[in-house]
Amino acid sequence: MILDMRDIPYFDAFMQVSEAVSMRTQNEEVLVFVDSHEYEKCMAIKGFAEILLECKTTVKETSGYYIIQIIREPPDNLTADHQKKIEAAA
Repeated sequence: MILDMRDIPYFDAFMQVSEAVSMRTQNEEVLVFVDSHEYEKCMAIKGFAEILLECKTTVKETSGYYIIQIIREPPDNLTADHQKKIEAAA
């Protein structure tokens, strides 16, 4: 899924990222585009995804904007069998 976060308020950006991540299954990515002059928003979205949504992120800067790659992964302490049970229940 690709999200364009250029020139939208922080709250709306967080809500869209949260909804997009919740719709994705394990190891599917969400790509978020942010203007390069909005560095603070980029780092806020990155932190939001890592801390509150427990996702892994990478940030790349290219051609005047940042691309944040967000991947939802299960916590390290879950076994594969436990993860399958969680996914089956969802």
